[in-house]
Amino acid sequence: MGGRSAAKPRHRLFQQLSPKRRISGNHVLTASLLALLACDALGAAAWPRFRGPDGAGIAAADAKPATTWSESSHLQWKTALPGPGSSSPIVAGERMFVTCYSGYGADGSGGSLDLLQRHLVCLECATGKILWDKAVAAELPEDPFSGFLTEHGYASNTPVTDGEHVYVFFGKTGVLGQQLFLRSNRFVYCIDGGAGG
Repeated sequence: MGGRSAAKPRHRLFQQLSPKRRISGNHVLTASLLALLACDALGAAAWPRFRGPDGAGIAAADAKPATTWSESSHLQWKTALPGPGSSSPIVAGERMFVTCYSGYGADGSGGSLDLLQRHLVCLECATGKILWDKAVAAELPEDPFSGFLTEHGYASNTPVTDGEHVYVFFGKTGVLGQQLFLRSNRFVYCIDGGAGG
């Protein structure tokens, strides 16, 4: 109708999580496993940002991601991360990136905000091995672990990549830029997010 061509049918890759989810190391681990499935189903460099290449959270019609998995089915690896987080994983080539946090609120309790760190973690898609972990101390003052923070924590922003660098916004702490694919894991920069950001 009206000269429009019919859109290709597409398959949902990820299902939306309940807004009442609780933070746990397993949450990030599950997200990492979903990214691994995306790695296998979509090919290298295919999931560079939140909800995939075009931000729609769907894969091409010819993608064949697993729709179920368990300890004995479609599970290729498990990896313990430095702490919990709520970001979506991204995939760039043979590497996967997720965020998490540690030092404060990670176990569901308070503690000292001075210990809060946010992490950008790089994993090898094939094995789940952590290749590097860039920890960044929080810019204080930071919001206490209460209210909405108990739902998503201090690491909910999903990284993004242009294929050469990976970037992540860590709230008041700022934007972290990390160069990819270098053995030296060169830190590029951290841009100040501004006071009270």
